[in-house]
Amino acid sequence: MSGKIRHRLKRFRTREGLTQQELARRLGVSRQTVISLEQGRYAPSLALAIRIIQCFDCSFEEMFVLRQNDSTPSPDSSHSITRRESAHPRAQIYLRNLPFLD
Repeated sequence: MSGKIRHRLKRFRTREGLTQQELARRLGVSRQTVISLEQGRYAPSLALAIRIIQCFDCSFEEMFVLRQNDSTPSPDSSHSITRRESAHPRAQIYLRNLPFLD
C-alpha cells in the first residue's frame, strides 16, 4: 500500500490559538519543524506524532489520515473522515495499547 500521511496540525494549532513558536515549544521542536510539518514537507516520526496527539488531546484518527490517491480528501477539507480512510487497523491497535496514551 502506498500513500502519504496527512495531518490537521495547522487546523488544531489555530483552533487552540497557538503560534507556531508556542506549539514548537510544547512539542520540543524548532519553529522550522512546525512550519515544515504544516507545509507537508515531511511526516512526523512516531514519537513526534504521539507528542502532537497528546498536546491536542485528540485521537490519532482525528489528527492523521493516510492519503491513498488524489480522490482522498485533504485533511483541511470539511469532509468527514471515515475509519476506513484513517490509520491502518494494526496502527490503531498499536497506538491504543501504548501505556502512556491512557
